[in-house]
Amino acid sequence: MGCSASTLRSAGGCLSANGWPEGNRRAARDPDADKRAIRMAQRIVPFVPRRIVKKFLQGHLNGAVADARAQRNETELDSGNFSFGSLLVIDVSGFTRLSQFYSRQGSEGAEQFSLSLSGFLARMTAIITGCGGDVDAFAGDAALVVFESLKGASEIPETALKALRCALQVYSDLNGYQSSADEPQLFIHAALAS
Repeated sequence: MGCSASTLRSAGGCLSANGWPEGNRRAARDPDADKRAIRMAQRIVPFVPRRIVKKFLQGHLNGAVADARAQRNETELDSGNFSFGSLLVIDVSGFTRLSQFYSRQGSEGAEQFSLSLSGFLARMTAIITGCGGDVDAFAGDAALVVFESLKGASEIPETALKALRCALQVYSDLNGYQSSADEPQLFIHAALAS
């Protein structure tokens, strides 16, 4: 599906310049609103789980839908709008030691800690997305990764296999991670639910 010149291509569809799914345009209040909305979307969309962006672009996550559900006291589960798949929890141990290691180095250490952590999380996220996972959230030193079934419950074994392969890839590539030879290592632990 191609996006028109005034839209932003995103996972699962196009965002119009005013930030709404294409075809659901609302009048802008000022001439710069469209430009600000596109800049904001370009900054935010990479950090939003893909399935959330898709639901938004499909019109499932907008004010009218939310208001209608609230009036009916209905939740996502009540409407039958839920997903099947697998959840992978990747827990990383060693952050406390790493933090203590860099805290002894003052403000330069704080920056080095930030760079080390950012590098680690970027590599882990790249592996996860490369395996078909969707990082739902980071919870402390753990990542919650969703492998959503597109075919319903019958595809759960395939999502579990994808999640298992992903865990093994993250473990293989990042267990014992160090951004420099003198810093403490980070270790990977994982759990899977389907």
